[in-house]
Amino acid sequence: MHRGITVSRILACIAILLFGMPLYAGILRIGFACHDEAGTHRVFAESLFSYVADAVKATGLDSSFALATVRRTKEALRGKLLAERHASLAAKEGFVDAFPLGDPVVDPPGTVEPAWIDLGLSDPLAKAVRSDDRIVLEYLFSVHALDMLASCSIEPFDAFVRVRLFLRSGPTDEAELLFDRIALPSVVSGLLDEARLALVTHLAKTAYGMVVIDTDAPNLTVSVDGKAVAPIQGTLLLEPGTHVLQLDAYGHDPSTVSVVVESHAVQRISPDLVRSGQRPLLVTSTSRNAVISIPGEQERPLPFLWESVQVPFAIHARSNGMKEMTVQSSEEAQHLELSFEVPWMHQGSQVLRSQEAMYRSLGRTLLFGALTITIDTLAASISTNDEGMIAWQPLLLGAAGAMGVSLVDTALRLFAYYQKTKYSFP
Repeated sequence: MHRGITVSRILACIAILLFGMPLYAGILRIGFACHDEAGTHRVFAESLFSYVADAVKATGLDSSFALATVRRTKEALRGKLLAERHASLAAKEGFVDAFPLGDPVVDPPGTVEPAWIDLGLSDPLAKAVRSDDRIVLEYLFSVHALDMLASCSIEPFDAFVRVRLFLRSGPTDEAELLFDRIALPSVVSGLLDEARLALVTHLAKTAYGMVVIDTDAPNLTVSVDGKAVAPIQGTLLLEPGTHVLQLDAYGHDPSTVSVVVESHAVQRISPDLVRSGQRPLLVTSTSRNAVISIPGEQERPLPFLWESVQVPFAIHARSNGMKEMTVQSSEEAQHLELSFEVPWMHQGSQVLRSQEAMYRSLGRTLLFGALTITIDTLAASISTNDEGMIAWQPLLLGAAGAMGVSLVDTALRLFAYYQKTKYSFP
């Protein structure tokens, strides 16, 4: 029996060392946790990390953070080698030559992408993270394969609330304090943008300033110095200096704003986005005595020249003897002609009438059937001889004939109803 690790197993270990691709290669795994001792500001932390996850995708990580993946990669390689050693021990009945694991040589990846993991820690674990409990930190870094851990601490501070933001590069490294503010509980949410900016600038290693755009205009598009930029949850991250913002929104006139951005500072702008002037809209109808209802205004008889129309718009129209209608439009137009439908020509009305006729015919058929059974029962009960039974025959045959004719009519109406509903769409 051969003793020691076979040549094939040695080559396999060397291949893992030299060519093995570790799990999550090229990805910086950042976990985040929140310790909300006040118990009322969990949304603050969730909004913070949701924003940073989107912002870092746009700004990118500094290349220096590629080194943070080396520790996890080495541990992954050691785990593979250790598993290989265990397999060798099991295959060789416990006999194995010395084969030290050593320290794998790992080169940092050329580029690295962030991956954010919400740890969703319970209160005891979150408190342990805040207290720098090394055992808990090593457990979290190992179980979740983390490279870094960001944590937000929200604690009562006398009559105030203290908000702090930490970042750890490893389970045994000291936590780096990125943000530390004290505020009244009612205005803690006002610190959110500052905390967002502190974490993003640290990960991007760029002294960004933040511009918050306060507007409720829909479909807002922004250009910075002539270049289209996608806002990140209603904000812009810009390098220090003077920038010209071109803002445009659906249904509004473009607006130009000049801002002076300072590093690590947050400023808010409220652009004056005025609704675009619209051409007058002439509303007419093919029916007489038609009127329209405009939200916020009285009913207007047609034809009507609507001078203050703003898209998108909706109007409700009605006309005597016609089916009411609602018209919605998101496009500019000069003329809108309303064509009403006669109720009996409406597809739904036709199907309904056909359905009602079928049910009436079916009910009539059932009544004639019941009448036939009743006459037959009476004839059998009252008649004492054949002459008596013959006397009932005309009534019985008449009821049965009426039932037969009604049954044919029901079948025809059922077929007509099927044909009308066969190609109907809801």
